[in-house]
Amino acid sequence: MSLLLKSYLSLFMLFQVLLALYSKLEIMGCEKGRVNPPRWRRIHRINGYIFIILFLVISYYCLFFLRAIPGEPSARALLHSLFAIGVISMLALKIFFVGRYKKFMRMVPAFGLTVFFLTLGMIATSGGYYFVTRAESPPDSQATAGKQTAPSYQANIEKGRQLFNKWCVACHDPASKQNRMGPGLKGILKAEKLPVSQRAATVDNIRRQLRTPYRLMPPQTHLGDEEVNHIIEFLKTI
Repeated sequence: MSLLLKSYLSLFMLFQVLLALYSKLEIMGCEKGRVNPPRWRRIHRINGYIFIILFLVISYYCLFFLRAIPGEPSARALLHSLFAIGVISMLALKIFFVGRYKKFMRMVPAFGLTVFFLTLGMIATSGGYYFVTRAESPPDSQATAGKQTAPSYQANIEKGRQLFNKWCVACHDPASKQNRMGPGLKGILKAEKLPVSQRAATVDNIRRQLRTPYRLMPPQTHLGDEEVNHIIEFLKTI
């Protein structure tokens, strides 16, 4: 599942929590005669089932991203994880109270509002962050990225090798095409296509893979544009 797809799914989850909030207000807050409670209860229940299924599917793929991140996860990733844990915990408590302790039904709206705000935080630190940073990022250009002065060329390759060994080597072997957690990258810019996405093996597509990865690779958002350029210069030499 790509980062772009997960971001769009998170927007759908935003629609779902808004629908859940609205349907609950219609059930509990409107005057009698203005609303059809059984219909809105059915909508609220079905929407809740879809939300839980979608949440679990996205969480399953997110676990692969977290496991593949070298070193410590970023503060944003940790905050996003905490929001997600809060969402599923509050949902479980809400379902438990509704099913077992009818006397505490008055607490259900509080649980629902908590789930709503936790979900907003979860979406803001995932899909929201992705769309904001994507809008602010300048368009990638192979020509501008490839401009280097001759004296600094070897130094940049060395910086790229160091960055690769720090962030990439745990998943990718630079000396062969054998798989680790990801494919080996020997000769990657000499090949016709990239090994997993099957996109053309170009500098722009490698930069795209680092920023918005295809499938299970985590986005390398901790790398600045200059660091990405250094890694690409190193990849040209292997």
